[in-house]
Amino acid sequence: MRSRLFLFAFVVMTLCACSDDDNNANDPEDSNSSMTINLPDMSNVILDNISGTAGSNYEAGSTEFAQIIATNNSNTTVNLQMFDNVDDPGTRAIQAGNSLNIDATGMAGFYATLSASLPDGSTFQATSGTVSITAYGLLNPSSNIIVTSGSFSASDGTDTISGTFTEAMLDCSECGG
Repeated sequence: MRSRLFLFAFVVMTLCACSDDDNNANDPEDSNSSMTINLPDMSNVILDNISGTAGSNYEAGSTEFAQIIATNNSNTTVNLQMFDNVDDPGTRAIQAGNSLNIDATGMAGFYATLSASLPDGSTFQATSGTVSITAYGLLNPSSNIIVTSGSFSASDGTDTISGTFTEAMLDCSECGG
């Protein structure tokens, strides 16, 4: 009787420990996403809580966009947005090999914006710089998740920050399958 009870308990624990989501290739929780930024008078700051979206807003004039928000436990937040306002096939703003100029006015066809809340409580609003995309692709062919990596260098007219983002996962309801 004791062995059947043990076997029953073992089976129940095994079934409870497994879920339909185990080993799901679309699961962004398994990502190696990170962002590292170099701030004036500070060493590298690592932001390991990354979220993002990609999509379109054609009502706003053929705008396709990607947004990456990165945070850490030291109250640092970086908000990087990339826009493609040109009516053409594809989202050039997040394609590997492309660079976008930071344009706080939002007047360019392809541009990026970057803002940050820094550990000392100050804020940073980029007025110039570049964002370079080094990798871009769907997590898998039927995925609604884009994985992108790249680097940036930005200035607010006084200070300059630079950094990299690695395997940022962007939710994209319009992508994949």
